[in-house]
Amino acid sequence: MLTIVIPSYNHSAYVLGCIDAAAIVNIPGTKIIVVDDGSTDGTVNLIQRYIEDNQLAHKVSLITKPNAGLVSSLNLALSMIDTEYCFFIASDDILVPDGVEKLFTEISHGQYKFVIGGGEYFFEDGRKGLVYRKDHERFFSLSEEARELEMFTDYPSPILLQSTIFRTEALRGIGGWDPTLKLDDYPMFIKLFQKYGQRGKGFDFKADITAVRYRQHETNSYKNAVSQFFMVRDLIRALAPAQIQQVAIAKTLAYYSLHSARIGKFSVVRDLFRSCTWSECVASVLQAPGVVVKYLRRKK
Repeated sequence: MLTIVIPSYNHSAYVLGCIDAAAIVNIPGTKIIVVDDGSTDGTVNLIQRYIEDNQLAHKVSLITKPNAGLVSSLNLALSMIDTEYCFFIASDDILVPDGVEKLFTEISHGQYKFVIGGGEYFFEDGRKGLVYRKDHERFFSLSEEARELEMFTDYPSPILLQSTIFRTEALRGIGGWDPTLKLDDYPMFIKLFQKYGQRGKGFDFKADITAVRYRQHETNSYKNAVSQFFMVRDLIRALAPAQIQQVAIAKTLAYYSLHSARIGKFSVVRDLFRSCTWSECVASVLQAPGVVVKYLRRKK
């Protein structure tokens, strides 16, 4: 009925906790696929011992492959799933079994292609908060045309694979993940909304069903802001309508610059602007006031 996919890479400190939570999910016939992307920190041996010690070979499959990135792992897993439904969870996050079970009930009793559940983020020091807020309820309630536009021009509007249950056929119906793009969540949902974007028919949003606890690594927060920006810019250039690409890129540049400045990474701000064209930089400055207002509102 349900396959839980755990893509893993160098998360030996967290992966067993992730598998533990997945193994508790009380849905008959649940399978777990762990795809390790060439970990070098002993993750594979840990998982192998875990499967043997807990006699879970009938339920947990460990697939190993050379390092090729997250998208490669997700597409490999998608090719192996033989159940009607699937759920994805990063190996350093923790799914909430009760929440996954409730999402399963929602999608299996309706015709939805995917159902987005709620989630919370947490830091190791105990701080936590909601992933989805009032803005997301408004976002998911937009018309299909308005939502598609906002996905590009109102970045970031996070939609997590880790909080969503899917019909396997829906992911295969849009061709899985695009191997030319490094991002996973963002482009996947763009394609999903383009094909199944009618809320209440193609998908639904259930913020009250917490399905994931999303780990935040404080020390790595936006450590690679420049490469993150490049990945988003590549996505915008590949998928956004031509007439909104410059605005979308400008707002994204303004967002990463603002966040980097807030945490004192002024060299990152410099590198971000050096990586862009003159027109992108000018457009970003013009978009900055609106991005600042939105950024501050989200931090409240």
